Amino acid sequence: MVRPRRKATWATRLFGLLAIACFGGAAVLWGCSEARHADEVSAAPVAALLEVDDAFSESASGDATTPGAQHGAQRIANASDAAGANARSVAAASERARQSWERAQGLYPGVAAWVVVEGTAVSSPVMQATSNAPNYYLNHNAWGYTDATGLPYLDARSSATEPVRILYGHNLGWGSSERLSPLADAWQEGAFSELGEATWAVPGMRSERFAPLCALKVASTDAGLLSFDLSSEEVPAWLGLLLAKASAKVGDAEALASEARDALVLITCTNGVHPANDRSVVVFVR
Repeated sequence: MVRPRRKATWATRLFGLLAIACFGGAAVLWGCSEARHADEVSAAPVAALLEVDDAFSESASGDATTPGAQHGAQRIANASDAAGANARSVAAASERARQSWERAQGLYPGVAAWVVVEGTAVSSPVMQATSNAPNYYLNHNAWGYTDATGLPYLDARSSATEPVRILYGHNLGWGSSERLSPLADAWQEGAFSELGEATWAVPGMRSERFAPLCALKVASTDAGLLSFDLSSEEVPAWLGLLLAKASAKVGDAEALASEARDALVLITCTNGVHPANDRSVVVFVR
């Protein structure tokens, strides 16, 4: 005997509608999130800034040809041609970098720098906090509008060109690739070992590459580890203090720290739950 199908109660219908609404809303947010991240990556000026034609540079020295097979005058002519081609290559890269920065500054007025971390999806504009509003970019975008995802920003006591650059960014959780989310578990050896170099780009300047040094997990109240206004000569001693507390580091960390003159420190929450009590601190040096 076929039993008659029971009519859905109002509670069942409501639950179904809520499930559909939540799933649809999550899909829309995910789509917007991915679109925004893709837009940020496409605006990154780093690729153009890093263009260096090593082949031209080497041939400009005259060593790229076979000295024994050419007269001195011919080698000089070849070197001159290579040097000219190298200059044109650098000029073209500079123009691409200028156009990339114009696009980035159009999307993010007041952008102070751009950071990229190899091995992760981190490719983000970095804003500069001020002493009057040190946490402004925790919940505002570059246009001054309220935005819960904020933007990565330099500590008000730091700057884009000082020996120690300390910046903060949200961990948005749920496997997000936005802001500094991919660094949330970098304090663990496994995640840290997958990090590549960090590239730091500043408008009007050549990009700088920083090697990963170490990572540690600290309490949100433990601000004593941070140091500002350090000279390049003071950086190694400060890095030694961080290494002593690090839970993950490269094999030659001590030697690398002793020779370092600049440090780039990225800080985010270890989870996306608010308020988060712990921070993941990732240190790069050059």
